Amino acid sequence: MAYLTLEEFKQITGMSLTNEQTERVTALIPIACSELNVEASKYGKDMSEFCEDEDYLNLVKEILSTAIARYISTEASASPMSQVSESALGYSLSGTYLVPGGGLYLTSGEKKRLGLLRQKYGVLDMWEANDGND
Repeated sequence: MAYLTLEEFKQITGMSLTNEQTERVTALIPIACSELNVEASKYGKDMSEFCEDEDYLNLVKEILSTAIARYISTEASASPMSQVSESALGYSLSGTYLVPGGGLYLTSGEKKRLGLLRQKYGVLDMWEANDGND
């Protein structure tokens, strides 16, 4: 099931796409939807069931649009970095790539917004005797 259309992507992101980008986004939409379905199934959730709610579907559209926009904005040839460090004389350069390894992915923050990741709680009694011989 596709949760997002090309026109919705354009409206949500406000991006004006070239012909090449339009083809890429059209190809990426079903892949992003499949990615979301697979991630949800890892946590025992059925996305098609959740997307019956219009508010939740709008959230899904926004998150998928963000993930696709992030993917197409990082060109393989440019390899943008989020952090760069340089030195002088003995020259050294190090950095952290914005999308290491590339690929389409959902961040942990996006998964939390979708309700896939929840905070767990519990108590572990560290002083409890296991064998009863204190």
